[in-house]
Amino acid sequence: MFKLPVSLSVLISAAFLFVADALIVNVVFLSLLVGILQAVVVLPLLVLKKHERKQGFLNIGVFFGVFVMVVAMVKVNAYIAPLRADRIIAAVENYRKATGVYPKTLKDLVPEFIDQVPCAQYTFGGNFQYTGGGTSEPPTLWYNPHGMDHRIYNFKTKNWGYLG
Repeated sequence: MFKLPVSLSVLISAAFLFVADALIVNVVFLSLLVGILQAVVVLPLLVLKKHERKQGFLNIGVFFGVFVMVVAMVKVNAYIAPLRADRIIAAVENYRKATGVYPKTLKDLVPEFIDQVPCAQYTFGGNFQYTGGGTSEPPTLWYNPHGMDHRIYNFKTKNWGYLG
C-alpha cells in the first residue's frame, strides 16, 4: 500500500491555505504568516526532536510550496486583469462610438464588440464591475485586484485609480 510522505491533515491544511490565500484573499498574507510561524515555531522544535525531523521538514516543504504557488497565482492575476480590462475598455468605447451612449451593462457588448466578458482574475469574485452605463455620461469600471483595494477606471479622464 502506498503511504503519503506527509500526513493527510497537512495536505488538507495546505490546500485550504492555497484556496483561502490565492483564490479568496489574493494577497499572499496568509501564506507568508504560516511560513513565518513555521520558521519561528516548527524549525526550533525540529532541532530538539531528532526523530521527527524528516517529517517536519517535509511538512515545511509542503507549506513553502503553497507559498510559491500563491505568489505565482497573485502575479498571474496582477498581469492578466489589466490586459482584460483594456479589452473591455476598448469595447465600451467602440460601443459608445457606434451608438452614442455607453452600454447599460457589460453584457450589452457581447457579441458585437467583444466575444465574451472576461473575468478580471482567477479568484472567487474576480469579475469586472460596471455601473452608470446607458447614458452619454461616462460609466465606472472596476475590479478588486487584491485585499480591499478596488482599481477603478474613469472613462472621462481615461485613467486608472484606486479606492480602498
